[in-house]
Parts: sequence; structure tokens; C-alpha cells
Amino acid sequence: PYPEIGRFVKFAVGMGLGIVIAFQLPVFMLVLGWTNLFDPAQVTAYRKYCVFACFAAAAVLTPTDLLSMIVLAMPLWGLFELGLVLMKLSYRGDGP
Repeated sequence: PYPEIGRFVKFAVGMGLGIVIAFQLPVFMLVLGWTNLFDPAQVTAYRKYCVFACFAAAAVLTPTDLLSMIVLAMPLWGLFELGLVLMKLSYRGDGP
């Protein structure tokens, strides 16, 4: 039962790519709130769809086991919530 190098590299790259994308989410949401492109109340109204998107992205970016999906989805969801808080703090209600 030796691990194949190709499978390990694919796993490492997939997890690394997922983590890199995940940590950009709060920054992206901060910019959206700061530029008034989205109202935080609108994003809050679609929270359940965003949670589904977090789990769907985790399912695509990780291998086929459930544990890897949860390991990526939960922090992604937490980063979404952090981004929502940052979006609320940076949003200026005087839209364009």
C-alpha cells in the first residue's frame, strides 16, 4: 500500500488551490462592500445559497472523500462569514 506520487501531488495541488481561493474570499467581499457594489443585506439574504456554494466548491476542489470536503468547506464558510462582517463594516450606505 504505497501511495502513488501522482495521486499525492494531485491531492496537494487541489487542497492548496482551494485554500488559496478560500483566503481571497474575505478580501473580495471587503472590496465589494467598500465600493458599494453589493449591499450586505442582499448578501445576508442569500446566505443559504452561499453556504451551499462553499460545500459545492469544496466538493469540486478536493478528492472524493467526505473528510477532505468538510476540511475545506468549514473554513471556507467561516471565511465567508468573516467577509460578510468586513463587508458590513466597510459598506458606506451612500450608493452611487
